[in-house]
Amino acid sequence: MRAVRVLVLIMLVLLVVTGVTGALVLADDYRNRIYPGVAIDDASGGLMTGALDVGGLTRIAARDRLSSRLASPDSQGITLEIGAQSWQLTWAMVGQSYEVDAAVAQALAVGRERPWWLGFTRVIVPRPVTIPISVVPADPALIRANVGAIAESIATAPQDADLVVAGGQVRGVPSQEGQWLDVDQATAQVIDALQQGIDRISLKPNAIAAEIPTAEPALSQAQALLSRPFVVVVDDPLT
Repeated sequence: MRAVRVLVLIMLVLLVVTGVTGALVLADDYRNRIYPGVAIDDASGGLMTGALDVGGLTRIAARDRLSSRLASPDSQGITLEIGAQSWQLTWAMVGQSYEVDAAVAQALAVGRERPWWLGFTRVIVPRPVTIPISVVPADPALIRANVGAIAESIATAPQDADLVVAGGQVRGVPSQEGQWLDVDQATAQVIDALQQGIDRISLKPNAIAAEIPTAEPALSQAQALLSRPFVVVVDDPLT
């Protein structure tokens, strides 16, 4: 009977040692891996279609998987329209991007508030946790530089009304307004649109009036003069 008790005790000790060893091995295996049940989702609700499960992944693997799910900053952006013209400002051009590293770091930190050797409990009984991924906002200076280049390309000087004489006829050339874009105002519009997730906005340039808006009354006066017959008399004193 005593021998049986000793054998049972030995078996219990072995089971405990095996269990503890297994728990420590399991906990150690997840020291550099994200615990099961952890997912990353879009904080704004527009970047991803459904949360991404990153449980069991290392930092590098989670970053690669998350980056592949998100659209490239070169393909994301906003379209600026001025009349019939349009320009595309990508996230890459204005310094806007996803906070991938920060989201992965948060996912890896889940459950790390306790000693590492207790991590096996997170593995055995996963607890659902969703980490939000946010966006690094665009750099206002880069936005202004791009808007400034657009402003230069569309800026035009006004043209005054004029008279043109051809074939004995005189006609008026109408004036044309010039235009300029308020860079500060347009930059503020773009910043606001990017923050709201708007992908297309229209910018309205300011008009510059011509100093001479019409060819009148000079046109009417010139036409009246040309309509009257006239004779040129030449007096040659030598003859």
